[in-house]
Amino acid sequence: MTEDAFHRFAAEAEAADSTRRLWAAARRWLRTEGVVRLSYHHYPGTAGLAPTDSLSIDGFPEDWAAAYVAGNLQRVDPIPRVAMRTFEP
Repeated sequence: MTEDAFHRFAAEAEAADSTRRLWAAARRWLRTEGVVRLSYHHYPGTAGLAPTDSLSIDGFPEDWAAAYVAGNLQRVDPIPRVAMRTFEP
Protein backbone atom coordinates (compact mmCIF):
# COMPACT_ATOMS: atom_id res chain seq x y z
CA MET A 1 0.00 0.00 0.00
CA THR A 2 1.37 3.38 -0.90
CA GLU A 3 1.17 5.67 2.09
CA ASP A 4 0.81 8.81 -0.03
CA ALA A 5 -2.17 7.37 -1.90
CA PHE A 6 -3.84 6.40 1.37
CA HIS A 7 -3.29 9.87 2.86
CA ARG A 8 -4.78 11.45 -0.29
CA PHE A 9 -7.77 9.14 0.05
CA ALA A 10 -8.18 9.98 3.75
CA ALA A 11 -8.11 13.71 3.00
CA GLU A 12 -10.61 13.34 0.13
CA ALA A 13 -12.88 11.17 2.28
CA GLU A 14 -12.84 13.71 5.09
CA ALA A 15 -13.65 16.52 2.66
CA ALA A 16 -16.35 14.59 0.78
CA ASP A 17 -19.69 16.34 1.02
CA SER A 18 -21.67 13.56 -0.67
CA THR A 19 -21.65 9.82 -0.94
CA ARG A 20 -20.90 10.21 -4.66
CA ARG A 21 -17.65 12.05 -3.88
CA LEU A 22 -16.75 9.55 -1.17
CA TRP A 23 -17.30 6.65 -3.60
CA ALA A 24 -15.15 8.40 -6.24
CA ALA A 25 -12.33 8.92 -3.72
CA ALA A 26 -12.51 5.28 -2.64
CA ARG A 27 -12.44 4.09 -6.27
CA ARG A 28 -9.37 6.22 -7.04
CA TRP A 29 -7.50 4.90 -4.00
CA LEU A 30 -8.47 1.28 -4.56
CA ARG A 31 -7.36 1.49 -8.20
CA THR A 32 -3.87 2.53 -6.99
CA GLU A 33 -3.90 -0.64 -4.88
CA GLY A 34 -4.70 -2.84 -7.88
CA VAL A 35 -8.39 -3.40 -7.19
CA VAL A 36 -10.21 -3.80 -10.50
CA ARG A 37 -13.73 -4.74 -9.34
CA LEU A 38 -15.61 -3.45 -6.33
CA SER A 39 -19.07 -2.98 -5.01
CA TYR A 40 -20.48 -1.20 -2.02
CA HIS A 41 -23.63 -2.40 -0.34
CA HIS A 42 -25.23 -0.08 2.20
CA TYR A 43 -27.73 -1.67 4.52
CA PRO A 44 -29.14 0.87 6.97
CA GLY A 45 -29.82 -0.62 10.37
CA THR A 46 -29.62 -4.31 11.12
CA ALA A 47 -33.18 -5.45 10.45
CA GLY A 48 -32.40 -6.59 6.92
CA LEU A 49 -32.83 -5.06 3.52
CA ALA A 50 -34.99 -1.98 3.19
CA PRO A 51 -36.06 0.28 0.33
CA THR A 52 -33.35 2.78 1.28
CA ASP A 53 -30.53 0.29 0.71
CA SER A 54 -28.04 1.33 -1.91
CA LEU A 55 -25.65 -0.52 -4.15
CA SER A 56 -22.69 0.82 -6.13
CA ILE A 57 -20.89 -1.41 -8.63
CA ASP A 58 -17.68 -0.64 -10.50
CA GLY A 59 -15.42 -2.67 -12.77
CA PHE A 60 -17.76 -5.59 -13.39
CA PRO A 61 -19.03 -6.33 -16.91
CA GLU A 62 -22.11 -4.20 -17.60
CA ASP A 63 -24.34 -7.17 -18.41
CA TRP A 64 -23.35 -8.91 -15.16
CA ALA A 65 -23.99 -5.76 -13.10
CA ALA A 66 -27.36 -5.23 -14.80
CA ALA A 67 -28.40 -8.84 -14.11
CA TYR A 68 -27.23 -8.52 -10.47
CA VAL A 69 -29.34 -5.40 -9.94
CA ALA A 70 -32.37 -6.59 -11.96
CA GLY A 71 -32.39 -9.91 -10.15
CA ASN A 72 -32.01 -8.20 -6.76
CA LEU A 73 -29.16 -10.63 -6.13
CA GLN A 74 -27.81 -8.59 -3.22
CA ARG A 75 -30.53 -10.30 -1.18
CA VAL A 76 -28.78 -13.68 -1.58
CA ASP A 77 -25.14 -12.67 -2.14
CA PRO A 78 -23.17 -13.93 0.90
CA ILE A 79 -20.06 -11.78 0.30
CA PRO A 80 -21.37 -8.44 1.68
CA ARG A 81 -22.63 -10.15 4.83
CA VAL A 82 -19.26 -11.85 5.36
CA ALA A 83 -17.51 -8.53 4.76
CA MET A 84 -19.62 -6.88 7.47
CA ARG A 85 -18.31 -9.41 9.97
CA THR A 86 -14.60 -9.34 9.19
CA PHE A 87 -11.81 -6.88 8.52
CA GLU A 88 -9.62 -9.36 6.65
CA PRO A 89 -9.77 -9.65 2.87
